[in-house]
Amino acid sequence: MKRRARKKSARKAGLSLEEAELVDLLEEVIERFRMLEVLAFANNFLISDRTSIPKEEREKIFRAALRAVEPESPVEEWKERLGRLKGEILEKKRAIRREKKKESQGKAAPLPGEGAGEEEA
Repeated sequence: MKRRARKKSARKAGLSLEEAELVDLLEEVIERFRMLEVLAFANNFLISDRTSIPKEEREKIFRAALRAVEPESPVEEWKERLGRLKGEILEKKRAIRREKKKESQGKAAPLPGEGAGEEEA
């Protein structure tokens, strides 16, 4: 979805673009976490309950599985997306504070997203 369409959709939901993206990110993380949780419990049950593998060997298997999964994990992407969203939200908060300060001094300035130089991607 293009930025302009995402902004329009976010506005319809009563959110800023960053808030809508944050909600999307959290929904994605929660869904993935839930599926991984189910798989982990199922695998743990099978390994613990249905095999005669000693506890030390099971722990070795879990550590090896963790090392294999880490490179393909979306966690780094989630961290990057969250960091970007936090930065954008922080910048908007700062702009609002600057605007309030200027209003209290009798001057008005454009808020982020209202300037002539902003690009829509």
